[in-house]
Order: sequence, then C-alpha cells, then structure tokens
Amino acid sequence: MRVLKSLVIFLAVVGLSGCGSDSGGTAVACTKGITSNWSAVGVNFDMDLRAATIGFTRDYEIAFSNGASCAIEAKLTGQECAGSIVVSDSVWNNDGPSDPGCNLLARTSTFTISGASMVACDLINTTECTSYE
Repeated sequence: MRVLKSLVIFLAVVGLSGCGSDSGGTAVACTKGITSNWSAVGVNFDMDLRAATIGFTRDYEIAFSNGASCAIEAKLTGQECAGSIVVSDSVWNNDGPSDPGCNLLARTSTFTISGASMVACDLINTTECTSYE
C-alpha cells in the first residue's frame, strides 16, 4: 500500500518551481526532468515516464513487484522540474495475486526536482511524501 501511495504522490507533482536549495541556500539546478525513469528510494518501485508529454493526458501501466499492475490515465502539468501529476482514472488489470489498491492512485500529487532527485507529495496530505532518484 505504501508503494501505491508513493506512486500517487509522485503522479501529482509537476507544477511548482523547479529548483531546490542546498544547506547554504544556493539553488540546486534540476538535471533530470520529470519525463525520465524514476525509482522510489527504499521501495521496490520504478516508474518510467520517458514517453510522457507535459500538458497531455496519457495512459500508463504501473507494475508492482508482486506481478500486479494498474492501468492509469494521468496528465503531467507544470514544467520538467516542478509541477503536478493528475491521475483521473486507475483500474486493476486483473493480474498478479490481487488488486494492489489501484483506485487509490486516482488523485493529484505535486513534485519538485533538485539535481537528479525528486520529492513528490500528496496534494491533500502534504506530509505524505516520497523520494525518487
């Protein structure tokens, strides 16, 4: 379920600014945009967004390590280094041992990328964030 929440958080984060800062307050440039392949830190979960186009709704398949997958419809908004991911539909593909909770993916998340690292947070519960590399 944490992996699913992580994806949801990631999928709604494409519209903020595009830079973070280091401990000295200097802006850290975004060197890896949202339309890349991302791996959740500490969770066996990868998302390949290399075929994504910002501003357009597209169908994706999200695969989980247990063999289950979800078919989602998502739109990236914002810019390569900050924005939102709006998932308007998410259904289980009837594979794997059971539904991993695909319906929970239908929500909005925000993301900010600094360097080649991304933090994605749920739009409603902003303390629920996941890091990606």
